[in-house]
Amino acid sequence: MNAGILYYQAHKTMHCKEQIQKTLSPYGITIAETKICIRKEDLNSCMAKLLHAVPFVLTVSSTPGYRPDCAPLLFHTLRIPLDKNGEPKGVLRLHGIEKTGYLIESIDQAIAVLPDLPEEILKMLPDSFERLTLKFGLTAPPPKKDREPFAVRLENSMNQA
Repeated sequence: MNAGILYYQAHKTMHCKEQIQKTLSPYGITIAETKICIRKEDLNSCMAKLLHAVPFVLTVSSTPGYRPDCAPLLFHTLRIPLDKNGEPKGVLRLHGIEKTGYLIESIDQAIAVLPDLPEEILKMLPDSFERLTLKFGLTAPPPKKDREPFAVRLENSMNQA
């Protein structure tokens, strides 16, 4: 399967791409397209071009707060309802060391919203790929024995605010 990377106001692009490729390769996913977006007004068109070309887009964004800067813009564009804290309803949260990312899904596509921090990406992506293995029928590496079952992690992620 092919995927795309969209860098939004990101600065550690090479290091992030290395971590992404390290996580993607066991699942048979390759990066087919990469786009760089600097301006807020260009985010939607860059995302649309990537989603037209590939079923899975990894969005890597600057993250001065607890979540990527592009997250609220994407939630608004995709009309994802928010709770009273501004968190998206029905979206899988990807928990990192100190940051939060998201996995936004439609019937046949997915968008991972990730911070511009390689160590956070390395922590977040395994949970999203477990989910995407089911969605896209990917080949999965053997599960790690010290992790809670995916169904439990999914339920916990959806219930956290």
